[in-house]
Parts: sequence; C-alpha cells; structure tokens
Amino acid sequence: MGTKKNDSNTQILRAIGVSIFGALSPFSASAQLAGDLNALLAAASPGDVISTKNRDFGDVSLAGYSFDPPVTIKFHKKAAINQLIIRNSSGLKFDGMNMVLGESFSPASDKGVFVLGGGNIAFNDASIEWARDADPLNDGTAMVFDGVDGVSISGGAISHSLSGVVIRSSSNASVRGVQFSELLGDGIVVSGTRDVTIDDNTCTDFAPRGTSGSHPDCIQLQAGSRAVANTNLAITNNMALKGAGSKFQGIFVTSRHVGVPHINVTIENNTVKQDVGNGIAASNIDGLTVRGNQVLPAFDVTDPPRIIVNEPASDVLIEGNTASGITAPPDAIIRDNTILD
Repeated sequence: MGTKKNDSNTQILRAIGVSIFGALSPFSASAQLAGDLNALLAAASPGDVISTKNRDFGDVSLAGYSFDPPVTIKFHKKAAINQLIIRNSSGLKFDGMNMVLGESFSPASDKGVFVLGGGNIAFNDASIEWARDADPLNDGTAMVFDGVDGVSISGGAISHSLSGVVIRSSSNASVRGVQFSELLGDGIVVSGTRDVTIDDNTCTDFAPRGTSGSHPDCIQLQAGSRAVANTNLAITNNMALKGAGSKFQGIFVTSRHVGVPHINVTIENNTVKQDVGNGIAASNIDGLTVRGNQVLPAFDVTDPPRIIVNEPASDVLIEGNTASGITAPPDAIIRDNTILD
C-alpha cells in the first residue's frame, strides 16, 4: 500500500479533516469531519507527515502498509485512540498518540497496542493508560510487539497497566525515555529478541498486589515459552524507584530453559532504589557486564537490594557498582565496587 495521492484521495482527506505534508507537493485539508487512519494511509506517499484533527479515532486496525521512507502520523494533542492493531506493516511512525483504554474485562490478553510482523514501527511521546481506578487487576498490557524488525519507543508515559512494553521474537528494538508508573506487572519485558537498547526509562509507584504473591520487575529479560533467549542487549541509564508503590525487582535476567542462555548483556549506569534483595539479578547468561550501577535501599530494610549473578553464567564482569552486596560465580571478574554497610 502507500499509493500516490490522486484527486479521489484528496477528496477523502478533505472529508476527514487532516493535513498531509509531502516532500514535493504539500497540500492542506481543513474540514472537521471524522475519518479513520486507513483512509489517511491509503492517500499517503512515502515520507509524508499526516497531522490529525481533534477527534476520537476509536479502535484502529492497520495491515499490509509499507512506506520507505516512513509515513509519520502526528496526533492532535486532544485526539484519542482506543486500541491500535498493526499487522505486517512497515514504515509507520506515530507521534503524540493518546490512548485511554478504561477497564479491561480480559486483562491477561488485552493489549492497547499490538504490532505483529513487519518492521520500522516507531512511537514517540505516546501516552497510554488503562482504568484510572483503585483496582489494578482490571488493566491490560499497554504495548506488545511480536516478530517485528525495527521497534522504536521514545518518550511518553505508560501507567495503570498490567505490563508496560512487551517485545518478543523481534530485532533492532529500542525503548528510551519512557515514564512507567502504577503498573501491576513489569515495566519492560524482552524475550527472544536481538539488538536491543533500553535507555533512560523510569519505573516507579508499582501498584499494590494484594495477596497475589507475584512481584513486578522494572526490566525483565526472559526466554519465554518459545525457548529463545536474547542477544546483544544494552540496559543503560534507567531508574527503578520504589516511590509510594509496592515491592518490586529492578533488573531481572532469567531463562527457565536449560541451555538457552542470554548472550552479550550490558547493564550500566542504572539506579535501582527499592526494598527487596534482587536489585540486579541475572542467571543463565553468556557474556554479562554490570558496570557503574547504583543499587540502593529505599529506606532502612532487612533485605536491601543487591547484585546477584547465579550460575549458569560465563564471561561475567562486575565493576564500579555501589550495592549492599554482590553474589557471583567464582570465575567472575569483580573489581572496584563499593559495598554499603
């Protein structure tokens, strides 16, 4: 898809009230009527910037689009979208998307954004939240990417969700500068994915979990049910802060599948401030650098957060960190760390 604009498409755009700025032949439509994103994309050319009007787009499903260079959809600051599903599409950028989803009746399976297949999909300054109420058990997951080559999430905020961002079986992914708060589950979950950057995000104020017995993580790497671990990940400059929320783990790297290790993981210059032992924890890993992190107790606690690397783990370097304790395999290189009293 991504056909050239013609007279028919121009009439569509005038009807739904958007502006498209192309590289060679910009034009503007000023109508205020409702429309949908499929009509906008059908009329767009590669490299276009589409600016929406103030309206509610409802539930949106996109499939089979391909733009190179990408098409950018810039949402009006008061525009809203209920749910976004993208299948087998590439070259789409979404700027300033506002998604308020309300109560979920199937929290374990409901997703605000679901991207399946395709690639080069970007979200800048998105705001996503489920029900803003006192019950964290009625929230779905904010964003899920499955089998996508090229994922970029930058800026914005995700709150009142079961989990924040889930990336699985994908490649060339980045999550930067996102504010995660009041989540019942994990902030960022990555499984079976290669070439990942997780940088400058903040997790805080995790929702109370009652008697569920489970715990959230700010960042979790896992092999998942598909028994494929992660390769080449950089987790840098993130902040995991207890705030007013419940107990949580900071950065947790694990694989329940024997012989499926994570490969080449760097955890550097992060701050974890919480009140349970797993500040930074890793196992089943081949190639791990833990450097320059601050792993601190949120207050005077009996189980202060530590850096814990359990076997199987090979090629491990732990240096220049501050923590209440460090546990590692006997062949790990451990140097220049500060251990808190």
